[in-house]
Amino acid sequence: MNTKLIEAVKKQLSDSPADADDLLYEISQHLDASAGWPGFTYYTDTCKFYDENHEEIWEALSEDADMQGCTPMELIASFGCVNSIIDDQRFKNALAWYALEAVALDYDNR
Repeated sequence: MNTKLIEAVKKQLSDSPADADDLLYEISQHLDASAGWPGFTYYTDTCKFYDENHEEIWEALSEDADMQGCTPMELIASFGCVNSIIDDQRFKNALAWYALEAVALDYDNR
């Protein structure tokens, strides 16, 4: 997992590293970014996060897709929110949520 993406997710969650770690642990137990986590609830926040971190998000997507034997777009097609992606805003939101869940899962596996 890209260190820059981990740090970006933690910063988006909280200004306090300890709080971000606690939140990542909690998210890793639920793996549901749509539950309304700090910094990942509103489109304005998730779209900005995607715009600022899209290269790292796509790098993580490519790595995860390779490990699962599929393409990044096939992986995206498996997301639970895929049926609600009807515009650019919701696409960016889905990828920001993916980053949150991927970092939380990586955090839990450490």
